Amino acid sequence: MIKIVVKEFALGDVEDPEIYLGAVAWDWLQTEHGMWCKEHATDLVYHQYMDHVTYGYKYYIKATFNNEDALIYKLKWNTNK
Repeated sequence: MIKIVVKEFALGDVEDPEIYLGAVAWDWLQTEHGMWCKEHATDLVYHQYMDHVTYGYKYYIKATFNNEDALIYKLKWNTNK
């Protein structure tokens, strides 16, 4: 099993970042990239980090793939993460 960061984005200083996370994640899951990850990943997890430079938040969505799907993902979307 291989974990890959499949989506990352930043939010500004907002009162409830989880609400904004839901909207952005939903929009991403409707794209070809998001649908492929949802279909082939065994686990999708998000991680939230405080961005001390902008006083906002950074989010990373990580997916766990089997070896074959991880290879296909890397070839199709060419990420360096």
